[in-house]
Amino acid sequence: MERKVMLLMGEPGVGKTLACLDTAFNHPDALFHYLKADRDPTKLFAHFDRPIDNLMSYDAFTFVEARNAIKAAMDISATDPLSNWIIVDTIGQLYKGAVDNYTLQVSGLSADDFISERWVTMQSKLEANGKVAKEDATLFNAQKFGGLSGPEWAIVKRYFYGDIIWPLIKSQCNVIMLCHPNNIAVYGNTTRPLPNVPDEVKGRFIERGVIPDLHKDVVRFVDTVLELRIGDAGDRYMYTIKETGVRNWLNEPTVFTHFWPDYSRLVLNG
Repeated sequence: MERKVMLLMGEPGVGKTLACLDTAFNHPDALFHYLKADRDPTKLFAHFDRPIDNLMSYDAFTFVEARNAIKAAMDISATDPLSNWIIVDTIGQLYKGAVDNYTLQVSGLSADDFISERWVTMQSKLEANGKVAKEDATLFNAQKFGGLSGPEWAIVKRYFYGDIIWPLIKSQCNVIMLCHPNNIAVYGNTTRPLPNVPDEVKGRFIERGVIPDLHKDVVRFVDTVLELRIGDAGDRYMYTIKETGVRNWLNEPTVFTHFWPDYSRLVLNG
């Protein structure tokens, strides 16, 4: 069996979680480890005509819970990793968890509160000191991205990759990570940085106008990136942004009904 490391990107409600459950339903001899970082999938079980008994759920709503859940899944799968799948719903939440993990350690505050406090402090300085503070504010804005400095983001990235991404990638299990999209264009002429990937893949992100809502380099370490969307008529579509190996590419948004059988047929020639 060929190992698969996939990233499914799409807005809430397009069927990413259902696609993962469909994969578990169609692999009854494998064991699926579902990390709940964003939602509980239980209500979606009603879409299937038998119980999905090969699915284990883990709470991963905090960074520490996620780290422990990944270790537990890896321990269970150690003797036969290819018969195990790890599903992360959603990986963007774990990235945000890495940010919180950093700010809690340095300040005792969540990331939102930490960044808000920093902006309030700068605003107070601006109001108190006038022109000099405006220059400080300009410098502050130039040195910060999302309220954190470059060195701070480097620490967050180290947490995220060291505790989440590398264990998943090195596990040798099959992995499906779910993520939401971010618009590439932010405002004016400002754009989000594109992943460091081949031009063809960059071009597909640009064509769709979105990138994953998580650290940009994750795209480099997955075999497959699929964008899922819902059409005006309610049909569900998948589109290939990245695919490795001898696999077909879905060069146009392609209607699917049941994710795994359709992906296997259309992409893996299964």
